Amino acid sequence: MTNEAEFAEFAGDVKRLKRRRQLHQTVEKRLSDILSRLFPESCLSRLFPESCSVQEVFGVLGGKNDLMQFFPNGGSIVFELFASPSQVPQDLRLLERSPADVKIAILLDRQIDPKLADKFFHSKPESFPFLWLSWVLMPKYEADCFQFLSDEIKTWTPREKVRVNYELKLEKGKSDKTLEVEVINTGKITLYIKEVALEWQTPTQGSKSINTLKLDTSESAALPLPPGLNRIFFSKGLSVAFVVVSGLAKTSEVWIRVSTFTGEIQRITGISAMFSPMYFDSPFSRMHIVGKPSVA
Repeated sequence: MTNEAEFAEFAGDVKRLKRRRQLHQTVEKRLSDILSRLFPESCLSRLFPESCSVQEVFGVLGGKNDLMQFFPNGGSIVFELFASPSQVPQDLRLLERSPADVKIAILLDRQIDPKLADKFFHSKPESFPFLWLSWVLMPKYEADCFQFLSDEIKTWTPREKVRVNYELKLEKGKSDKTLEVEVINTGKITLYIKEVALEWQTPTQGSKSINTLKLDTSESAALPLPPGLNRIFFSKGLSVAFVVVSGLAKTSEVWIRVSTFTGEIQRITGISAMFSPMYFDSPFSRMHIVGKPSVA
């Protein structure tokens, strides 16, 4: 079957679904299926195993959005299908007023109804991100649809932000110090912290190797960290003093890394002096704020 014949068959199916008032239901079901498979191997499947897509949601006062995807951290995505030129103003209001983090329009293809796209872009020149209906429903465009949604969600989802305080503390009755790192969620979304670690680079036979000392926490690592709250991480087992004796003082590169399931979100650098023999026995504490240079 040629591309033209294939699209003509698709257009006929869409028109039949419209006449039977089944187009919205078909698109909503298809989008729900795509969203459930969008990130099978990525961070979102681990971060949000209980995310939920809901059709015909009362997302705005006096109206219903076609589909919304909700995540346990409070984030959301809204989809609105534009299938009739006369409904464009109303559907645009529903999309504009939605509180969702990501807003995506689904437009009937120009080849099916050119008036709809014209009305949409005339009404909203600074358009919302949009997909043609064929990209959502036709299997041949599934990979393109997946890529588009993945990119848009990653671009517009609120960023993970933290403030990090760190200190070498001398515990009562102990001769060596403990590294204590406080991570404060300064963003708008809940964090799922995967790891906080002290890392350093040492020369090894002409190359450089990275050493890692993972820090512990008294809380369950699986617990989310809501906006505005903090969590304390600390060295345990192998003491900071042991790390220094093992060669940390010989390296020029030392940092504290904070990672979530989306990857590394903060790296505190310029702290080599904190672990040098000259300063190790002195009190040392610094605060590092996102967007500002580290202080050595």
